[in-house]
Order: sequence, then structure tokens, then C-alpha cells
Amino acid sequence: SGEVGRSRPAAGRLAAGRPGGEYSAMEGLIPVVNRLQDVFNSIGQRRPPLDLPQIVVIGSQSSGKSSVLESVVGRGFLPRGAGICTRRPLVLQLYQSETDEEWAEFLHVPNRKFTDFDEVRREIEIETDRETGRNKGMSSKAIRLKVFSPNVLNLTLVDLPGITKVPVGDQPKDIEAQTRDMCLDYVSNPLSIILAVSPANADLANSDALKLAREVDPEGHRTIGILTKLDLVDDGVDALDALSGNLIPLKLGYIGIINRSQAEINANTPIQEVRNKEHAFFLNHPSYRAIASRQGTEFLTKTLNNILLQHIREHLPDLKANVQKQLREVERELALLGSEACSATDRTAQGQLILSLLSRYSSSFVNSVDGRQTAELYSSTAASGSGLCGGARLSRAFRTFSDKLQGISPFQNLTDSDIGTAIMNATGPRPSLFVPELSFEVLVKRQLGHLQAPALTCVDDVLEILQEVADQACFAGLARFENLRQRVLDTVGDILADSVAPTRGMIENLIRVEQAFINTSHPDFMSQLHNIRSNNCIPDPVFEYPVSAQATNAMRVIDSSSSVASMASEGRNGRRATSSIDLDHVTEALENVSTNGHHPGTSSNASSDDEREGVSAGATKKSSNFMSFIFNERVSGGNSTSGLSTGLKAPSPVFTSLANGGLANKGTYTPAMRPNAGGALLPDSLMEESEADSQIRIIKRLIESYLAISRKNVLDLTPKTIMYFLVNQVKENVHTELIRALYQEDLFDDLLKEDEAVAMMRTNYRETAEMLRKAMNVLSSVRDFKLS
Repeated sequence: SGEVGRSRPAAGRLAAGRPGGEYSAMEGLIPVVNRLQDVFNSIGQRRPPLDLPQIVVIGSQSSGKSSVLESVVGRGFLPRGAGICTRRPLVLQLYQSETDEEWAEFLHVPNRKFTDFDEVRREIEIETDRETGRNKGMSSKAIRLKVFSPNVLNLTLVDLPGITKVPVGDQPKDIEAQTRDMCLDYVSNPLSIILAVSPANADLANSDALKLAREVDPEGHRTIGILTKLDLVDDGVDALDALSGNLIPLKLGYIGIINRSQAEINANTPIQEVRNKEHAFFLNHPSYRAIASRQGTEFLTKTLNNILLQHIREHLPDLKANVQKQLREVERELALLGSEACSATDRTAQGQLILSLLSRYSSSFVNSVDGRQTAELYSSTAASGSGLCGGARLSRAFRTFSDKLQGISPFQNLTDSDIGTAIMNATGPRPSLFVPELSFEVLVKRQLGHLQAPALTCVDDVLEILQEVADQACFAGLARFENLRQRVLDTVGDILADSVAPTRGMIENLIRVEQAFINTSHPDFMSQLHNIRSNNCIPDPVFEYPVSAQATNAMRVIDSSSSVASMASEGRNGRRATSSIDLDHVTEALENVSTNGHHPGTSSNASSDDEREGVSAGATKKSSNFMSFIFNERVSGGNSTSGLSTGLKAPSPVFTSLANGGLANKGTYTPAMRPNAGGALLPDSLMEESEADSQIRIIKRLIESYLAISRKNVLDLTPKTIMYFLVNQVKENVHTELIRALYQEDLFDDLLKEDEAVAMMRTNYRETAEMLRKAMNVLSSVRDFKLS
């Protein structure tokens, strides 16, 4: 900082009393930026945490970059030789001193002055070899050098390795890509001035420096073109068009330079003598005489100084704002990391720290589940790429469960053959009159089991989400204590494990409850039964034959008997079951029909209205069995349907045996024919096929209707069960369980053992904060200069 102290008072005196005081006051801005660079590199960072104005020198290998810098400094101090010489970036800070003394200082060698510039060259070579090796290796880690001289203006220049094409020595095969990337890293800084060095004795259109500069500065607003080796251009040829900007225009123009020849370098010719020779060259050259005042090293130095000063002055407000912004961010990170761990002897402080960390973690976990995420939780979730976090992910899991449940077919793994087998198994050795209810219950219970897998999968999904929420709730202040963090996650994992078993058990019980009682009296199911009847679920056969009135009356008798038998069976057994027909009653009725031609209990003179009334009254005494309900007599407007008043659409084999014995002798019905619901007859084989298909269709309709009800129940109760038994249990108990498991004095030392990486991170943040505070003080000192 001593050099800045020497520069600023001089600038202040010039500003106060001498002509050009404002310009001299601005001279103090460059040391300010240099001090910022020193501050930012004090902790070994390759690049400062924010962009600073500086001049970056780029060019191809052996284009004369080093000679340009030596001309600006007025001293030969850079490595020389065949092949690539600059193998590490060199940040060169020039300070105009008030004395005649000249010296140099390296940041990596503090408190040492180098007055012999040959030693400066050797130190650069030693430091380069130390980092890159002796066989032409390269490194992006910069060397920082300060030069104090009365013969320089305040400047900051960065000399970069030349862009090379072919690797030599230990250089990697992609040396060209590495040098380009290194150069781009510096010139991409929008506050940098690009010094693009190109040899004048080569085609400017092939300049690597200008090509690289155009990539980051296509309009040429911050690029200065430097043409070296003008004295080596062939006779009769000049670079006037290039210097005038006619070939490749640049806003800041071009400046020509005469480099020291190898003989002058070997003879150690003074730089000032070379400058005088350069000045004479431009004055005496016929092509460059008119522009001689705008060429040469002296003009270049003044131009760079003016441009850098104006550049710094233009960007100074943004520079202050960036320093303030970064300081706030670093202080926030420090606050998240917390202070250093308490002393092992202070148990009270240790206990308070653990309680504070556990309480904050519990709040973070609960807030995340409830959707009250902090900015820290949002940022951690965004970093993982998932988008949703906490409670939102639970909601998505429940929607996924709903989609899976709705996608389950009522007939999953169930074929028509399985249904037919179940019907046959339910009837045993006796053919059934109607579809047996037992087969329906067996099939429904089987299909209900398919609803369990999606519900249990939903439990697993929610468990995984809660585990991720538990991990994301670990804030930086907790993460620095790795042992405590791991024990917290283990404890939360134990809570989840204890809660997931009851949750899964309850889900399984929900399915068992649905399977335990098939409630065919459910209003929604009864409504579906009405729909099945009204939609004429059982189709009429296609072939129709005439049937006698006696057969019709016999069917009416059978239906009446069947209804009475069904009610009697339900009363005896206390359950709904498929009933059989009272054969004695039917036989007696058939004899009366054969003798009198009408229903027993009714006179032969009874009117058709009385018959309809009797039939209608009998229809109201139907069984509570829902299968019988499907096949019961259909009544419309108090009148029985025409033909078979019972509404039977597919008579059972019982009816076939009765008809074969009781009606075949009348000559109106044969064993190979059966009546359908419309009073017609069709072949026996076709009727049997229609019966089986109708029964399967009815069972499928009923299964579909009932599973829709059960699916709705499972869909509603599964998320509620998971929330109560799993999510809410963890939320309510996490804080208590953490304190119970971890707030123990014998664990304090182990739990508060800080991770080394976190301790290092805190140290770096603390140093960065201190560095930024110093930067703010440096920038605040600019108010002493009158820049308005």
C-alpha cells in the first residue's frame, strides 16, 4: 500500500494547484484499481470476485508482445529466447514514482524490492518453472508484478501467453485450445481494454489477436490494434492502410511500434536509445511521416493511460455497486454457516447451540411440507432440477396415485372364462335359475385386491419425498457439523420408518374392509341395478316360435312360485341366496292349468283385468336378493307385460324339465324348443348359449358398477390415511424426537465437531468479506478526487 500512498498525495497536490489538476487527480484512479486487484488476490484467487478495468495484451507467439511491454516500462525484464517465452499470465502494475529510483515487487515475494531487472527476469522464470515445469508447460495462474519508476504512467497490463499452434516439450496436445481459452477468460471481461498485437510484416487478415478480439468485441469499441516490426516490412511496401484502419476498422485505432532487435537485446541496448531510434524511424519514413506524432511507444503509453482512466471513471459507479452486492452475499453465507463452534468446556453454550439448530431444522422441515419454503429451500430445490418441492410434491404423488387407480380395469386379469367358471362353482351340482350371487361376491373380492398395489406404491412415494425433504431441510449452519447432521437425518429416518408400517397396515385394512362386506344395498349400486334392468341387459333370442296360452299360464305360475320360494328361503336362512322353486306347488298349479286352462284360485270367468291385478300384486312380493331383483317381473303402468308376465328372458333348466314333463303332451311344446320373454320359442342349443352369455354380461356389469364405488372409497381414504398416519405424525413429532434423541450432554462434543471443509469455507468467506470491505474503503476514497 506504500506505493499508493506515494502516488495519491502527488495527485492531490497537482489537483489543488497545478494546471491539469483534474487529470492528475484522475491518475489516482489506476492505483485504486491496482489496490483492488491486490486485495482480491490476497487469498490466492486466480480471478477477482468481480471484473476490474485492465489492459489485456494478446497476440500470437513471437508477435512482439513482450517487446511492447518492455518498451512501455522502459526496462528489459521479461523472459526471452526461442519458442514460447510467456507461459503464465503476468499482471503488470505500473506506478509513477516521485523519485529517480526504479524497483519491482512480486506479490508472491512480499517485503522484497528488486532493483536489478535481470533478477526480475530470473524470478519470473523461476516462478513459472515452479508452477509449470521446465519443459515448456503452461499454467493459467497469474504472476503479479509491480514496477515503480519515474519514467512510466500509471497502468495495469496483463501479458498472456502467445496463441500457439503446435505443442512442444511437455505441452499438451490441445495447447492451442488451452491458450485460446485462457485469453478468452481475460478478454471476456467487459471492463478490459484489449491490446491486440500483430506483426506488420504479416497479413493483418490472418491476425490471431484480432480474430480473438472480434469474438468478444465485434464492434471494436474496446480494442486497440498494435502493429509491431514495422522496420522489417519489405522495401516498397508499407502498413499505412492498416495503421489508418482501412483494412480492419477499430474504434480506438492502430499504433505502430518498433521492437528491439535480437542484436540490441543481446547487446543490452537501453530502452531509451531504442525509443529515440523508433521516433527517428517514423519521422524519416516517407509513408509514416504524416502520422509520426500518433505512432511509437510514448504515444502508446499516453493513449493507454488516458483510455484506462476514462474506462475506470466510466465504470466506477458499477464497480461500487458490484462490491456492495458481493459483500452482502458473502455476509449472508457467513450468517448461514454460523459462528465457530463453542468451547468444549462450555456445556451451556453447546446445549443452546444444539437446541437452536434442532429447532431451526424442525421448522424448516415442517415449513417445507406445508408449502412455506424459504428462499434457501427454493434454491436447493432449483439446484436439484426437480422444480416442485415439499408439499407440492406430495400433491403430485397423490395425483399420480389417482391416475393409476383410475387406470385399473375392473376386469384386470379376469376373463369371461373365469367368470363362467365362478358361476358354475357357485351353483354346484344343481343348475341355477338365476345368476348366483355367490359368484358375484367371489369375483368382486378378487378384483378389489388389485386396488391395493397403487395405494401401497403411493405410500412408498410419499416416504421417498419426505426423506428428500428431510435432506433438503439441512441448512448451511447445520451442515457444518457433519456428525450432528447425520444423526438428525438418522433420527428423522427412524420416525419415518416407525410411521410407515402403521400406514401400510391401514391401507391394507382399507382393502380388507371393502372385501369383508359386499354391500349390494349401497344406493349407488341399487341405482346401477335399475339401469341394468331398464337397459334390458339380457337380450331376447332371435328365433321366435308361437307358444300356447297354456304355456304362458304355466310360466306365470312358475314365476309366482319362484317368488314365494325366494322369500321363504331368505326368511329361513337369514341371508340372501338364490332360491329354488316349490315343485309340489308348481305341479298342482300345472294340473289346474291343464284342467281349467287358467291360474289356480281364479275362476274361468275371471276377467283379464283381474288376472293382471293378481299378477301385479304378486310382483310386489319380490325377494330382497339383488339377483332376483334383476329378473323380477317388469311392471309398466300397473299392467303386466305381454307374453311371459314374469319378465324371465332366459328360463332356467328347471323350467325346461317342467315343460318337458307337463306341457309336451299337449302338443304345443317340444323338448327341443323353449319360450322366450316375448312368448316365442327357439331351439334349445341356441337358448343355452344365450343364457351363458347373458349371465357373464350381467356379472361384468355388476362388477364394474360395484368396483366404481369401492374405487371411489379407496381414492378418497388413501391420501387421508397417508396424511394422518405418516405425514402428520412426522410433522408433529420431529422436534420432540430430535431433542429426545440428541440433546444429551455426553453427545455434545461429538455432535459439534465441525467438518474441516466447512471450517475452511467459513475462513474463505471471512477473508473474502474482509477483502470486500477493504475494497469498499478504497472505492470510498475516490471521493477525494474531483471527478465531476
